[in-house]
Amino acid sequence: KNIASDFDEGFKRSVGMFVLLRSAIIQAVLMLRSEEANTSEKFQRLVNFMDEKSDIDAMSGKLYAITVLFAFGKKEEAYKRIKNVFFRSESSAKYIYVGLSSTCKTIEISQQTITQTKGIPKCQNPQKIIDFPVAYDMIFAKEDISLVAKALKFECLAERSFLVHPVVYASYLRVLCCDKEEKVENIGRLHEAVKECKGTKHNYRHFNILGHCYHEAEFYEEACRCYLVSLSQTSGDGRPNAAVLMLLVCFFNYMQMQVK
Repeated sequence: KNIASDFDEGFKRSVGMFVLLRSAIIQAVLMLRSEEANTSEKFQRLVNFMDEKSDIDAMSGKLYAITVLFAFGKKEEAYKRIKNVFFRSESSAKYIYVGLSSTCKTIEISQQTITQTKGIPKCQNPQKIIDFPVAYDMIFAKEDISLVAKALKFECLAERSFLVHPVVYASYLRVLCCDKEEKVENIGRLHEAVKECKGTKHNYRHFNILGHCYHEAEFYEEACRCYLVSLSQTSGDGRPNAAVLMLLVCFFNYMQMQVK
């Protein structure tokens, strides 16, 4: 029996595209390590390839491409894509979230906001529920440490691979790419996204990401509070948690600031 026949064509297509996206991410990591290979032409071909394969779902594929743009210093282009795709929809869009990082299963995007709610999107015709686009978790590996942003570098040190909710990750990228004047407002949006992602064993990483953003903005008390919440979620099962290291770095930087 052909096991592949047990899966629908859409799923097999998404898996195939994800494998190709992972190969592109590996290529991006190699390009970052080799300045000789980092030519505009080669980089643009890589981005074009990722754009072609980014429709594995409604969100994560596009976010992988934005991650590469940010890693290579294309901050303006990355921010433009984030705002155009995720925060400035002319009409609201609903996605079914099928990942493991939240018990909320509906993602709704409208102007300037992304929200999450429990249950799948309401639909008058149950047969039409399959027509809603889906959104997967972001998946990163230890080998991506040179490509990912600072908060996720700590996660790469703690675990071989890990998941991040796409809404949290999109909100985190928005914080990274925005102007200084917008930073606090966008951290607030990230805070709301993290609060909405409840009920799973993966949620502690979201508090680590939020804590790091507060740390970078020199809101040390808020950063420590996030790290402690994160640690409280893993204290009972002994899972590795980057919050330990992040908390130490936060304390060190705070003490350095007091000395000045």
